[in-house]
Amino acid sequence: MKTNQITFKVAKTSDSAAKATGFAVASDGAVAKEIGMTRDQLVALGFEGKLGQALILPNNKKQLTIVVGVGETAKANADVMRTAAATLARASAKVASLSTNIATAGRGDRAAIAQAVTEGLILATHRYDALKSDKKATSKLTSVTLVAPGATNLAVTKGSKRGETIADAVCLARDLANMPPAHLTAKMIAERAQKIGAETGVNVEVFNKDQLLAMGCGGMIGV
Repeated sequence: MKTNQITFKVAKTSDSAAKATGFAVASDGAVAKEIGMTRDQLVALGFEGKLGQALILPNNKKQLTIVVGVGETAKANADVMRTAAATLARASAKVASLSTNIATAGRGDRAAIAQAVTEGLILATHRYDALKSDKKATSKLTSVTLVAPGATNLAVTKGSKRGETIADAVCLARDLANMPPAHLTAKMIAERAQKIGAETGVNVEVFNKDQLLAMGCGGMIGV
């Protein structure tokens, strides 16, 4: 039932082939040495690590370096990390692949944070453009590597898979809501539901017009 454009993988080390690397930076505490800048240098560029901030760093590397703020470390729960991941996704919209440590940042259950991060990355990049000729606003990001070394790897893998399933369902719901009536009749919805059921193991029962009338669902039929 994959409806989003991003393919995820979880790795213990950063993907050197990715077009960009993303780092989560809190507004307090240490700054990862891999970024190549101190906190004072980042602040001088206008980046303070606040939630919603992102900065593409000037460098001569083959990979872009993107830092994204997560706010205060103590407050960086799953909801905060979902927002930070969405900010990172938008900052990475012009590259095809991203490797990031964001799933191992934040405080709380690691699987829950990885789930939230995956949801944020997917939902921020998803756009219903099936009927649009201009695709310029569509994100180019199609591959994300979540870097999770050591003991965090299993939890991040589990959480990311759950996040992808949930975000896929949200993307599907958005797509269905955005489709014009001529492109999504009742019959088409039923067929889509049956297809999803077959793919996911969910039992789907479809009622025809006569059955709906017999059940007193006249209001539904009249829509």
